[in-house]
Order: sequence, then C-alpha cells, then structure tokens
Amino acid sequence: MNGYKYRANNLIEGEYRDTISLLKHEYFAPKMANLNDPFEGEFDEAISQVFRLLNSIGDTSGINENWSKINDFKTKLGIFSLEQKKEKENFPTNELLWAHYANSHKGFCIEYDVNKLLSSYKTFHELNTVKVEYESSCPKLLIADVTQKDVMLQKMFGTKSIPWKYENEIRVIFDKAGVKNYHPSALKSIYFGLNMDELRQEDIIKGLVNCDVTFYKIHKVGNTYDLQAELISENKRTIEKKNPKTEYEILKTTHKQTVENFHVLMLLKDISDKYLSNFISKFREEHATKKSNVFLYDDRKVVGLIDKYPLYGEQESFFAEHFITQSTFDSNGYIWKYPFK
Repeated sequence: MNGYKYRANNLIEGEYRDTISLLKHEYFAPKMANLNDPFEGEFDEAISQVFRLLNSIGDTSGINENWSKINDFKTKLGIFSLEQKKEKENFPTNELLWAHYANSHKGFCIEYDVNKLLSSYKTFHELNTVKVEYESSCPKLLIADVTQKDVMLQKMFGTKSIPWKYENEIRVIFDKAGVKNYHPSALKSIYFGLNMDELRQEDIIKGLVNCDVTFYKIHKVGNTYDLQAELISENKRTIEKKNPKTEYEILKTTHKQTVENFHVLMLLKDISDKYLSNFISKFREEHATKKSNVFLYDDRKVVGLIDKYPLYGEQESFFAEHFITQSTFDSNGYIWKYPFK
C-alpha cells in the first residue's frame, strides 16, 4: 500500500523545512489538538453516565481503567496523515490537496511505501493505522467499545465529517507526538508541483542522490482539467559489488517487531565460508530495513519446511542437509554452519 503526503515547502526563517525533513528521512506527527479539523476526536459519549450506574451495582474498575487510559492516550498521541489515492489513478492528482497542502503546486508530494514505513519502527506496539471513515454525524461510543481497541481507534481517531472525504485519508497513530524517522527504503517517489521552483527541485534530487527514488513533474494536459506526471529523474542507491541476482533467490521474508528474517536459496555450489560471509553482508546492505537474520539453503524444496516446528524424521533430516548457514542480527558478521558442518 502506498500513501501520499503533500508538503508546502515554504521558506520559514530562512529554511525550506519540508525539504530538510525529507532529506533527513523524517516527518512530524502532531498532536490531535494541532490538526486543522476543529472536530477532530469528536464523539457522542454516554459512557461516563453508564459508569455511574454500573458502579452502584458492582465493580467496574477494569472498564474504568481502560477508559482512563484511552482519554490519556488521546492527549498524547501523534497522527501522521496520508492520502490513499483512488484505484484508477497512478499518481497523486487530487487538485484540492495540491492547493491546500502543497502551496498551490509550489510544493511537492511524497510517495511512501506504507508497509516499509511502518516496519521502520522498533516495535509495532507504539503505532496503529486506521483508514478514515466519513460520516454525517459523530460516532457514538458504547460501553462495549471500551475493551475493543480497533473499534475505539476507528471511532475516536478515524472518523471525520463528510466534507473531508476528498482527502481519502489513512492515518498512522503513534503513542506520542513528535518527529519520527523512517528507513530510506520507505521513500518511493517525489512529485514536484507544476509551480515549484526548479532550483528547489534540484536541491531535493541532489540531496537524495544515494536513495532509490523516482522524481516526477506535474503538468497540465492541454485545454482540460487533467494533470499528468512526467518522469524527470531517477536516483539509485550505490552498493559496491552488489550480489549478482543469478547467484541467489529469496524464498521467504518475515517481518517481526524488532527484526526481519530472510530465507535465501543459494544457486552456486561449493561455496567458501569467506564468500558466504561477504554475501550476507552485501545482502543485508541491499535488502534489510532493520536488524535481520539471514538463513541460506541449497535446495528450493525447503521452502515448505521454513518456520515449520517441530520437524520429525525425513523432514528434519532433509532440512538439516540443505540448510547451509545462518547469520543472526547480533552476530557481528559471524556465520553459523548447519548442522555443525
């Protein structure tokens, strides 16, 4: 899933702060009170009255505690808003978003890979995502909602009035507001507004010289109300002596909260320990977005046994025979031959 963020790139106290944030691979998730919709977090709440009634007939300490935590979370959370473009569009064409958030096309729009954006953080417990729903009336919070996290997030932080529907918004909700850094691999493309200064465009292209990013310029299409995006530049990461694609195949990748696992088929035979160590180092440089474990095999048939536990008999023997080596995230480049070869 891709998400789009429009930036004005105004000159503030002598700095183009949106450009600086982009080049530092960071963004700001503001508190809900600082968003531009005065009805943010508005809901119809009858829970407090229900509490008083329930307290008179029994113990509701657990529910009260959850409700208190939710209200405390509401004052501290940070919200990073993105547009999710319509299915038939292949670039950000929303005229109102360009006008409202990109300084009438004098700014730019950033395209993120949302899954990679989320995997940039150490633990998924610090953030949530919601697709904003647009309703004609405020959501009504029920006593049963207090124990249902997803329902509460949607009603309290993922519901807006219908006039905002043009934003087609998805939200990343952090437990705390503030500046958030992300892995460069989450950055996919930059779209320069049709009125953006060319010198500012060059600053961004040069500043992202060692990233895999494509750059587009927005143009009007003849005497119509349509926009088009023209590819004007493309940057690639520089990795010296990258592993040839003919020498390996990624069988499976799993992303955990703090680490990601790569299971890789080696297509070469009779490989030395030195080659394996160099291969894994270069592999991580090209593919990893966080701390990673790399497992190497010499037979494609192991794919059905990966992450299967426990293994017995022939399956165990086959897996052990074709499991070449592994390198764990904390091994400092050391490889572990398996099974004890």
